[in-house]
Amino acid sequence: MARLQTPDGRPGRDVPARELDWDHGDVAEAWYRMGEPLDLTRDQEARLRATADDLLRRELTVSDDGVLEIDLELPPWAVVSLSRAR
Repeated sequence: MARLQTPDGRPGRDVPARELDWDHGDVAEAWYRMGEPLDLTRDQEARLRATADDLLRRELTVSDDGVLEIDLELPPWAVVSLSRAR
């Protein structure tokens, strides 16, 4: 688990977390499954864009003491991005 002090320190704020992994947003794997086309059709391009947008989305909440606790179990090779709380 990671504990991060948020820049604004506001308790209860939601922090968007987006996960890219084998099952969520993996455009390279989707392209490979298409047969690795060099010249994409419009349909293939649209499918790849949809895949890229299919990230695992969740909201993490800043605790009452202004600390964001991150306790995520990630599969191998997964990455998570956090956005500034709004």
